[in-house]
Amino acid sequence: MQSVPVALSRTISDLVVVTESGPDELLEPNLKLFCTSSHCNGERFFSAISDTHSISNGKSQNVFMRYSCRNCGELTKTYALRIKSKGQGEPQGVAYKFGEIPVFGPPIPSRLITLIGPNRDLFLQGFKAEKSGLGIGAFAYYRRVVENQWSRIVGEVIKVAERIDADKGLIGELSKVATETQFKKAVDNFPAIPQVLLIDGHHTPSRCSTGL
Repeated sequence: MQSVPVALSRTISDLVVVTESGPDELLEPNLKLFCTSSHCNGERFFSAISDTHSISNGKSQNVFMRYSCRNCGELTKTYALRIKSKGQGEPQGVAYKFGEIPVFGPPIPSRLITLIGPNRDLFLQGFKAEKSGLGIGAFAYYRRVVENQWSRIVGEVIKVAERIDADKGLIGELSKVATETQFKKAVDNFPAIPQVLLIDGHHTPSRCSTGL
């Protein structure tokens, strides 16, 4: 529930709580999720507040599991699952997630939305595709955002370079790249950027040119 998006299934080793008397029950573990309430605005533990689900051993059934933030009690999360246990007295089973409210994935920082500006809708389409497990589709949307924002991004790099008194030649090369109309050519010609902008020591534009 925490890491798998909608429209995917997983085999779970402890899907069912085996009981000695009466029907087996669906395991409802505590979850660590991002709570967007004003009291939390961070990761918190969520506990199940839905009724216990009895398991029809070996048969598929739909269940709705509701969770609530244990810290503020304001945010609730609902999962729609189709489950099938391995059989009587067996904890293993398969769960397919066909619904989730609020939608799967971490919240989008407001600063990121501001940075993206006019390409907000494209980015949100990519974010939605990523959360749905559509990696290629998400990549296509994200690439379009980067292509559309290329000059703006390089412009921000130039501002940083000027503030840290970077080499004038580097700033000149960045200025040329900022006016390049072909995205691939701009990426291929992107010079070494100031160390302060590297992410874990990596020059990310060069990674883009490989298609990753």
